[in-house]
Amino acid sequence: MKKTMLMFAFSILFSQFAQAGDEDHGCDPKQHVCPPRPICLNLVCDYERVHGQDDGFSKCRAASRFTKLVSWDGDEIRDRSSVEETVSLEVECDGQTIFNNSANRFTDAQGTRLQAKSGPYPAVMLPRGTLSDEHRYVASALELKDQTLRGVCYVYPGEAFE
Repeated sequence: MKKTMLMFAFSILFSQFAQAGDEDHGCDPKQHVCPPRPICLNLVCDYERVHGQDDGFSKCRAASRFTKLVSWDGDEIRDRSSVEETVSLEVECDGQTIFNNSANRFTDAQGTRLQAKSGPYPAVMLPRGTLSDEHRYVASALELKDQTLRGVCYVYPGEAFE
């Protein structure tokens, strides 16, 4: 009987903590609906010319830093960068910087595209589900005006922009 009462008391105590935690996150405890949360993501990518291509750059490196909305569980959700957001993108190919400026970010059912604000190229393409609050390596493509390179990106969360 003592054991049962003690377990009952603990279950009430822990359920109160769980509900308080949901309220802290703006969740509705009855419906388990939570608003998305912003995280800062960084990526560093290395690309190589596709086998059989003779023209264009042989190696490129891209880096970007941006804020992205994710679910409270840390999973990627569909959204796009707003006008106020700072999305930086730098692309260097064969030792020369070809782009170092602001960019737009689009995340949809196919994945994420980071592209120059000034036009469609250069653009970093990431597969769907890549952008979460975890460190990971993912396959990627770099689109240039006359060339597409394939490679890998290291994606990791960092400090949020202020």
